[in-house]
Amino acid sequence: MQLPKWEANINEMVKTTQLFKTNTIQERLSSIAIDHYSGTNWIFGDSVKYTYSGTHDDAGLSPVDIEKFFTLPDFDNMLWLHFDGVIWANYLQCTQTFDANGYKMENVLAGWSGTDWINSMRYLYSFDSEGRMETQTIQLWSGVVFENATTIEFSYNTYGLEEVNYFNWTGINWEPGNRKVYAYNGNGQLEYFTQYSWTGTDWEYQSRTVYYYTTEGLLEEYLYQFWNISVWTNSSKSTFSYNADGFVVENIRLLWNGSSWENSERITIQLDANNVPEYSIQESWDGFIWVKYYRFRYTYEDYDDGTVAVPESDISYAIKIFPNPAHRNVNVLIKSRGDALGQLEIRDVYRQLVSSMQVALHLGENLFQIDLQSMGVATGAYTLSIRTGSKTFVGKLLVQ
Repeated sequence: MQLPKWEANINEMVKTTQLFKTNTIQERLSSIAIDHYSGTNWIFGDSVKYTYSGTHDDAGLSPVDIEKFFTLPDFDNMLWLHFDGVIWANYLQCTQTFDANGYKMENVLAGWSGTDWINSMRYLYSFDSEGRMETQTIQLWSGVVFENATTIEFSYNTYGLEEVNYFNWTGINWEPGNRKVYAYNGNGQLEYFTQYSWTGTDWEYQSRTVYYYTTEGLLEEYLYQFWNISVWTNSSKSTFSYNADGFVVENIRLLWNGSSWENSERITIQLDANNVPEYSIQESWDGFIWVKYYRFRYTYEDYDDGTVAVPESDISYAIKIFPNPAHRNVNVLIKSRGDALGQLEIRDVYRQLVSSMQVALHLGENLFQIDLQSMGVATGAYTLSIRTGSKTFVGKLLVQ
């Protein structure tokens, strides 16, 4: 098998008779238009606009988790405008900063007073050597300075999150507030997490969320229960429907009335031919029919994310993953133009980091054998990437 030759231009992979542009053009969310339903037609309401730098993107913001629109995307600036029926006016803005590795360090929220931006709150972040969030601190604006309110600490095991601990600032020190403990099934999928509250002397049950999956490994439902003296009691649940390509097209939230489940809210998602969300509609159940109340319309911009495209041919490749589909083990073959340290990452279809490890690359071919089970990679579809400096090699991985 002949590998392509690497030339000085890092944007081209050269074979004897063919050139490949290896940096692929991707799309990232640039704006969200929020419409309100009047009962007969949609009315302009609000608009959210994003500004990015470099290869930062929307971090896989999903219409199902649209409430994370001001914290999840890796934007430099987010501007929220409100339409009063005549003009668009400033409402809220968020400004984020990043470190030299591209990790988010700070997110500052400010509200519009009519003449000036007034600070509201600030998020501070720290990450471990594998790019996983270690801490998140929330601070509130006193009118003069940002003051501590809550800090969150994250710990991990081979499957993913292990614990999330919340601490509240008393003005003197941090005191425990809540804790989430995560458990995984035999396939390495999140099975449930339990939330505890601190009584002052001990942890006691508060709630838990239980996850259920399809035979293809897609999230089918999660069930929310609260602790009632001595038993877990149903409260609500969310169900998910997918298209033939495995992308979410509907999410329904139901409430437990004590004897049966009742519809509460629904999100339907319209995808384009590339399975990118065009718009989503939120509805509430009035006891008889679904009633529309919000529509989110999504606009995207093209950008070059520095990712190396992977030709399908067995002859021309930058990274090769085999066997694919894989079961317990998988091999990754990559050609490097020199010695370097790389970060191997496996992410799910929602772009969430499942597992990562550091790898040493040497000039020429590099073959890595990966134990998927020990890395906590369950059945499902993933993206496997190796990042070295400003260049990322990426390919698709299916685990059965």
